[in-house]
Amino acid sequence: MNYNRDDSYVRDWAMSNMGEMVEYCIEACNEKPDRFFQMFQVSGIAEEWERGNIVFILGRSGTELYMDVCDRIGIKKTDWPAALIRMEEGVNYWMGRMLAYVQWETEWPFQEILSYLSFEDLASQYKELRNMRIEHSGPKIIGYILNKRQGSRLKIHRNRMGLSQRGLAEQSGVNVRTIQQYEIGSKDINKASVTTVLELSRALCCDIEDLLEYRND
Repeated sequence: MNYNRDDSYVRDWAMSNMGEMVEYCIEACNEKPDRFFQMFQVSGIAEEWERGNIVFILGRSGTELYMDVCDRIGIKKTDWPAALIRMEEGVNYWMGRMLAYVQWETEWPFQEILSYLSFEDLASQYKELRNMRIEHSGPKIIGYILNKRQGSRLKIHRNRMGLSQRGLAEQSGVNVRTIQQYEIGSKDINKASVTTVLELSRALCCDIEDLLEYRND
C-alpha cells in the first residue's frame, strides 16, 4: 500500500520517522550518516520509501528502520542501544526531517539528493533555518540542491550515457534544437508530450519521471 503525497499528516509522520532514524544513527549508534545512507540504499529500504511503501514510512519507528537497514545488510545484533527520547529537536533530528521533506516534495531518489547535499551541508544550514516553518526552510534546501546541480535532469542523464545532444537526437528521434531548449530551460520539459519524454527516457535508459524538473512555485 502506498501513501498519498497530498496527505500532510502522512508527510509529517514520515518526516518525524526519518528525523528519529538519523538522530538514532548518529547519537545512539555513533554511525556516520553519509555511510549509513549508503547502507540504506543497499538494503532496498530507501527504494521502498521512495515508492511510497506505507509499511516503511508509517509502520516502523525511526529506530526500528535503522535496525531494519542493518539487519538487511547482514548486521545482526540483539543489544541495540535504547531508543532516544528528546524533548527538543536537535540538529540531527532536524536533518532527518529535512531530508524526508525534500524527498517527499521532489520525489527525487535519496541517492540523487545526497549526491548534491551532504549531511555536513545540511548541518551548516541548521542555525539559519531551524526556526523556520518547514514550508519555508524546505524550499530553500531544494533550491540549494538545484543550484548545485547546474543543469537540467535531461543534461545530467545525457552526460551519464556519454551522449552529445546530437547523439541523443539521433537515438531518440527528438529534434536536437528541442533537446537544447529543454536543457537550458527555454522550453519546459514538464509540458512536453508524453511521446517526446518517453522517447528521451528510452534513449537514456531511465524512467520518464527522471527527466522531469522540480518546480518550486
